[in-house]
Amino acid sequence: VGHLLVPAAKICWYKPAAARAWAKLQAKRALLMGCSLLATLFACEVGLRIMDGKLFTLENFVATKSNHLNQNIAANYDPLLGWIAKPYFENRKIIPNIKESYTHGEFGIRMNDAVVRPLPQNAILAVGDSFTYGSEAADIEAWPSYIEQLSGMLTNNAGAGGYGSDQILLRAEHLMDLLNPSCIVVSFLDGDVDRSKFSNYSAMYKPWFEIIDGKLVHHNYPVPKYS
Repeated sequence: VGHLLVPAAKICWYKPAAARAWAKLQAKRALLMGCSLLATLFACEVGLRIMDGKLFTLENFVATKSNHLNQNIAANYDPLLGWIAKPYFENRKIIPNIKESYTHGEFGIRMNDAVVRPLPQNAILAVGDSFTYGSEAADIEAWPSYIEQLSGMLTNNAGAGGYGSDQILLRAEHLMDLLNPSCIVVSFLDGDVDRSKFSNYSAMYKPWFEIIDGKLVHHNYPVPKYS
């Protein structure tokens, strides 16, 4: 028994000291890693601010860039809908083997090719979200353009990115008296129905409705500007 107690006593005596030394070593390593991480993030922040020419500004970049109008240069504020495609906007982007174009006419209607033309009356009116608008596709590749190509009937593309089903229907109602469409194609996805629950979307205020005493009540009109 005596032979066993002596080694055990040595272990008990030295273990607290070894544990403290190990803990200090790990603390130093954690501190060094934390300082290295902070220094790297600081260097990246300074470098990106220099690239953007905003080294000494206190601007909240996250809030600014999350705003739909700042993200999408092809969109304008609208008091009824929150935002619409920017009227008389033209943008050309060259992708390998593909010429991508975004061309808008009056009321933010997207053209069916890369030329701004007067809007036709008594034409088909297509309303919807970015799928209708044709995001990431050339003017001639959006499906309202294909309707015009295949049917021979003039078509106005009034789609807009980020719209909920409420904005889509309001857009149709607003353009009915202006364009006197012969037919209206209302296109929306299940996600657009979800968006109609919100008073804001993509850091932008939007119209929204609730049922009060069996009637739809229109809120956020005019739509507040983003701040």
